[in-house]
Amino acid sequence: MIHCQAHSRVILLIIVVSSIFYAKCDYTNHSLPNEDVMTTIQVLKHSPLNLPYGENVTIICKTSLPLSSLWWTVNNNNLTEDNRYILEMESENVNEASGKKIEVSILHIVNVDLRHIGEYTCHAVNERDIDFHKITLNVTLLPNIKRITPTVRVKLHKHVKLHCLAEGFPIGEIFWLKDNKPHLKFKVNVIDELLQNSTLEINELNKKDNGTYMCVANVNGVTANKSSAVLVLDKPQVTIDFVKAIGKSKIFLNWTVNDGNEPDSLHYRISYKGQNETNWYYYQHEIGGYNRSYVLKDEFKSDTEYIIRIMACNSEGDSQYFTTDPVRTLIEDPVFIPTVKATGVTSNSITISWTSPPDDLRDFVHYYQLLSYAINFTDRREAVHLASKENLYMFSDLKAATQYDFQVAACNEYSHQCGPLSTKVNGTTMDGTSGPPGNVTVECKFDNISLTSFVFVTWTAPVNPHGIIISYNVNLEGNASFLNDQGIMEYTTWGPKVTSVNENIHFTRFYNVSSNTNYTVRISAVTRTKKNGEFKELYCRMPPTVPDKHKLSRFSWHKVVEEGKWMFKLLMHRISERNGPICCYRIYMVRMETQQKIAELPAPENLPIVSYQEAHRTPKGGVYVAEMFTSTSFHPEVFLGDDQVYNVSSSLCDECVGLRPYSLPRRQRSTDNKHEDLISPLPPYDGNLDMGSNYTGFIEIVIQGSDPDQGITAYSNYLVMMSPGPESVEAAASTGTMGLVVQLIAGFCGVVVLLLIAIFILHRHLCRSLRGRQRLVSLNPPDMCPILRSELTAAYVERHRDSDYGFQQEFELLPDRFIDRTTRASDARENVYKNRYPDIKAYDQTRVKLSQVIKNAKNLYAHKDQWILQ
Repeated sequence: MIHCQAHSRVILLIIVVSSIFYAKCDYTNHSLPNEDVMTTIQVLKHSPLNLPYGENVTIICKTSLPLSSLWWTVNNNNLTEDNRYILEMESENVNEASGKKIEVSILHIVNVDLRHIGEYTCHAVNERDIDFHKITLNVTLLPNIKRITPTVRVKLHKHVKLHCLAEGFPIGEIFWLKDNKPHLKFKVNVIDELLQNSTLEINELNKKDNGTYMCVANVNGVTANKSSAVLVLDKPQVTIDFVKAIGKSKIFLNWTVNDGNEPDSLHYRISYKGQNETNWYYYQHEIGGYNRSYVLKDEFKSDTEYIIRIMACNSEGDSQYFTTDPVRTLIEDPVFIPTVKATGVTSNSITISWTSPPDDLRDFVHYYQLLSYAINFTDRREAVHLASKENLYMFSDLKAATQYDFQVAACNEYSHQCGPLSTKVNGTTMDGTSGPPGNVTVECKFDNISLTSFVFVTWTAPVNPHGIIISYNVNLEGNASFLNDQGIMEYTTWGPKVTSVNENIHFTRFYNVSSNTNYTVRISAVTRTKKNGEFKELYCRMPPTVPDKHKLSRFSWHKVVEEGKWMFKLLMHRISERNGPICCYRIYMVRMETQQKIAELPAPENLPIVSYQEAHRTPKGGVYVAEMFTSTSFHPEVFLGDDQVYNVSSSLCDECVGLRPYSLPRRQRSTDNKHEDLISPLPPYDGNLDMGSNYTGFIEIVIQGSDPDQGITAYSNYLVMMSPGPESVEAAASTGTMGLVVQLIAGFCGVVVLLLIAIFILHRHLCRSLRGRQRLVSLNPPDMCPILRSELTAAYVERHRDSDYGFQQEFELLPDRFIDRTTRASDARENVYKNRYPDIKAYDQTRVKLSQVIKNAKNLYAHKDQWILQ
């Protein structure tokens, strides 16, 4: 809100006068306003007296004075024209607690600094009343030591100054601490409102002034600090703490030194003499100031006493000599070679142990250096083991089924040297858990010869076997979802089935598995631990197949009459979709020729399909599509000949053609263009039946194949042949004596035939019992591929599994006989006793005749499993 100058003066005068009666100031409560206060101010997130320096702050003014306008002043100055502030106005907001309308003004202070300190007033004015609220804002900047004099090295009796630059507002004080104790000799210089510099001055430095100096700044009880140091330079001082002979020409020294705060120029001088000598000999090697221990060597005789002294030197001067007591060198160098052995083995660790040194060498062995590496010098590992602990160590995280060599050396802490390594000892880790097999493949296949489904799995040996593989475990599980014969979605599982495969075979088959099933194969290698390794998981889907044959024989029909019209009523039985999803049912009607029998018809899949009109145009009849519907619109009862169809056109049935089209010719060849033209299929037509013709029919079930464009078809048997209309009833002719005789003869012949059949069946059963097994009959010989010589062993082992299951399956696929061959030699009376099995005959066309030894035909025939040739 903008006011002219005169108007502002009038308003200010009114405010001063009315403040005597209406001022309601609250300098401590910054919560939401209560109901009795008309105008309030609230600072968000921060305390009004401690606004953070450099931050953005929001202040909200609220008033319940109706129809009022709000404006702000800072230290009695209107801030609406100050660009340091951002002002937002909101009106007629509803207070959720009281339901009253309030006016709101929001003040944003950007980048708070010291200029924003002061008294803020929010004014509320309408045509009748005036109200306002005041609040005081203060700014705080937390303390920070921006700079301090770094560590100072200075000689005795010199002068030194330490400076400390502190930032903060308001800074209460700056002071110094020496070794955490107050130091009073300092001055403070105020640079500006935020910065102050403090100086600590020390004259005539002495050793007592050595120490750490800390500068501390305080703002409203919050402190910040930084440290520096004054180091007074002086001559060094050295003391020998320990001396020991560690060999026949080695002496170990350990000392403590006060470097006089001058480590860069520190060094040592060492001299020695024999027990009975007067001259001192300087040790030739230079010893730097960073050393606190040293091994003197190569200048001493064995079994001799020596006195040693040391002096420390720096830029300030030299220390006094420190002399040791006499020390005698050893007669021989202490050498100890441990004897190592492996004491424990797992799949990923080997524990070793070693002997302890004798008593006279125990003081010279302080730790052991342990070495481990694989037999091919890879995976080298080192470890350190203290001599104070038990002489046992476990190397972990080793590779399974791997041989490792181990060595141990005894080491001296004084010289940081180790003795000779021990003789190698080896250990082999146990078999571990194998990694997953490699290159795993899985195929779900359907064998068109045996009409069985099987899963074929192949793999290669694991890249990381972690041991010796003794077998492979292959696990097969399946799951399927389908519509059952009640039209209900059913979920089923298959398996699990587990088979074990020898280590040298990398394939297996699962026979007699269900079609239309999703299979999961998990294969893992088994080492000598008899545990399954990491498995590899793959998936495949067994392709759909036709429904079981016995389920296609449950269709039946009979004739009915409605309102004088004869029809056939077909009782449909829904086929379970366990073997594959059924996309279409088609009902075909067959109009028979006169005197034609069902036995004269070809198989349903070989019949030509015509239209209804073509089938009824000539006496030859024909086959036409009467009804079709999908599995989702299944009809349990279908009336044929009612001149009505359920689905004139079904897009799903049109797409689901199957192995052959249901209109012929679906594809015809153009003689001119020499290419095939696709003919649109005929729609189903269920017209009236011909009362003078016989009819049969069959049902075609189309299963959705694995290829969406290729269906699989199955056909029911022909339905009972019937003619529409009433059955003709004829009087039974009287039967004379001749008819009775004929019936008796026919009955006798029937009994004889039944006896012959029973004898034949019994004979075959006895023959099979003599052989010890029962064979399945196959009309056609199986198509078996030859086996390569390199694969013969694997093929034999594979067929030998599961109690010779593979051999038995192949044997049962063999036919009992070939109709185009004869067995006269086997059936001859003189050769019957030479047949090992009565029901296994030698064919005359393929048998091998024996050479005639003497003039006797009996010597030309023999029928055995094997011959031993001399």
